[in-house]
Amino acid sequence: MKKKVLKYVVGLVLAIACLAASQANAITINAANSVDDFYLSGRLTDEDGYEELCVGEYVYAEAGVYYKDGSLVDPYSYEYISDYVMSEALFEVMGTGDLYYYSSYDTPGAYDAVWFSGSIPQEAFGKYVYYVLGAYVQDGSDTQTVIGDIRSRDPITSFAGTDNLTFCDNGDGKTVSLYSIWKCDKANIPSKVTIGNKVYKVTGVANNALEYKNITSLTIPSTVTSIGKEAFADASKLKTITINSTLKKVGENAFSGINKKATIKIKASKENYDKIVKLIKKAGAPKTVTFKRITK
Repeated sequence: MKKKVLKYVVGLVLAIACLAASQANAITINAANSVDDFYLSGRLTDEDGYEELCVGEYVYAEAGVYYKDGSLVDPYSYEYISDYVMSEALFEVMGTGDLYYYSSYDTPGAYDAVWFSGSIPQEAFGKYVYYVLGAYVQDGSDTQTVIGDIRSRDPITSFAGTDNLTFCDNGDGKTVSLYSIWKCDKANIPSKVTIGNKVYKVTGVANNALEYKNITSLTIPSTVTSIGKEAFADASKLKTITINSTLKKVGENAFSGINKKATIKIKASKENYDKIVKLIKKAGAPKTVTFKRITK
């Protein structure tokens, strides 16, 4: 894998060097050292600056050039290579002019890479998205070319059934977890969702799922068996929680900071009810919260 990545980077650098040399007043490229002295690093976001990327969104990049020791190169010492030049170079090396690709691997240069342009396609759900970026770096009397594949922080999520809930792939091809709750006062997590043409069972809630802290009501379906760390933390207005599930795992501080007068209704047998209450209390629920067992 590493050899393939190195070959891809060196080939892309050489292609850019050839393109640059063919242009009037082109700068000289020292390709031999281009992958040794510097590296590109950054993050991908949506148009609002959030690092959670969903199917159908356009991708934006924030990046910088760094020395190998991790220190930032003076921004006045480099300039980013234009998308046009990068696109031409990619076509020379990879046979595609697209600057984005998705892959199931969390490191660049994977064999399953699928290149695309425009918004994130449905097929990228559950995979990582990469953006190929380049920069010319002035290094003493030489100008070096640095190429980097900037990766999405997490695998691609998808909105499903509502504009306020996103879901992430659990990796088994059958189930998903609630990934984030956006601007809604009352969230009713569904037991199943359709993403693309496929129906998935909702079995979990991810870490830090609650993006909108002003939520007042939450319903968790019977299919959910696990809740991640700090999933609903600091939701000080969250007063009504209904759990229709036999929870088996609740992450640290998942209920920390919810409303002190909250009522948590749990549909379960007496034995399971006691177990779930214990899990929720251990996960940081205020001592003043009221628990109620419901049977219907």
